[in-house]
Amino acid sequence: MALSDCSPNVNPESIFVAFASLLEGRPAWHADALCREDPHINFFPAQGERTEPAKSLCASCLVRAECLDFALERGEKYGVWAATSERQRRHMRKVVSTSGRGDREAA
Repeated sequence: MALSDCSPNVNPESIFVAFASLLEGRPAWHADALCREDPHINFFPAQGERTEPAKSLCASCLVRAECLDFALERGEKYGVWAATSERQRRHMRKVVSTSGRGDREAA
């Protein structure tokens, strides 16, 4: 994906910086990730573009759980990670946050 392919609402430079930092400190599980094998799939679609090709590849990836943990821990705001969109990850964080508060209040 070219930086010019990014949504106008997304700063292409911020995606480049995030991706470069990921590559520099690449986690060990990344070596087994299917996304490394198909450079033609767009994991950072612009708003309104289809995410199904990326999500489909992710769905059969052996390191999907590690990828999701990584994306949730880092608060990834862009792209498809572990077959999830940012909206789905935001919902997951909200559910975990809400359930965590309830556990602490009950104790």
